[in-house]
Amino acid sequence: MGIIFEKMGRYASSADYFQSALNAHPPADTAMVLASTASVSAALLLLGEADEAVEVLEGGLLKAAAASNAMGMPVQSPFDAVDPTFVQSYLFALNMSSKPRDEVSNAHLSFGKLVRKVVGPLVRCAVKDKDPSRRLKVGYLSGDLCKHVVADCLEGVLRARDREMQHVTCYQRNFDDDAQTEMLRSLSDDWVKCADLSPSQVGICL
Repeated sequence: MGIIFEKMGRYASSADYFQSALNAHPPADTAMVLASTASVSAALLLLGEADEAVEVLEGGLLKAAAASNAMGMPVQSPFDAVDPTFVQSYLFALNMSSKPRDEVSNAHLSFGKLVRKVVGPLVRCAVKDKDPSRRLKVGYLSGDLCKHVVADCLEGVLRARDREMQHVTCYQRNFDDDAQTEMLRSLSDDWVKCADLSPSQVGICL
C-alpha cells in the first residue's frame, strides 16, 4: 500500500503505511527493518521533510549497528553494519537537511573511507605528458547516463567545456538508452558501453 500511495502522490499516506510495516518487523530482521526504514525516509523526502527523513535513517543505522554487535560482530561505524545503498540514501537525505555542513561533509568522508577499503588503495596514473597546454582527457563513469539528475548535471558540464582543450569519454554503466543518453553521447568525444563488463574489465577500458 505504501508503494501504491507513493505512485498516487499521496506521500503522507505512503509514509504512514511504510511506518506501519517498519513497526511490524521484529528488530532481529535487520534486512526488512532497513528496507522499511529507507521507504519511510523516501516518502518523507517527497513531503519535503528532510530532517525527519535523516532522523529515521539514523535510527536505522543505530539499529543495524546494535544488531551486529549483539551477534558478536562489532562495527567501528554504523556504516559498516549496512549495505552501501542504505548509506547513500542517508547521505542523499543529509544533503537536503538542516544539519551543519561540517557534519554533512564528515559523513561523506566516512563513507569515502568505507568505499576505499572495498575498492583498494588509490593508484595514481603516471602523467607522461606534462605540457600544461595539452588537451586534457577526462572520463565520466556512471550508471545514470539516462533520464536522471546525474545526467542533467553532466549535460551542463559537457556543454560548457572547451572541446578544443578537453577530450571527454563517457563510460555507460546503465543498460537502457533514452533521449538523455543520446544527448550526452552527442556531447561526448567517445562513448563506451560497459554495463555488462566486470569491474576489472571496465578498468581495462578506462
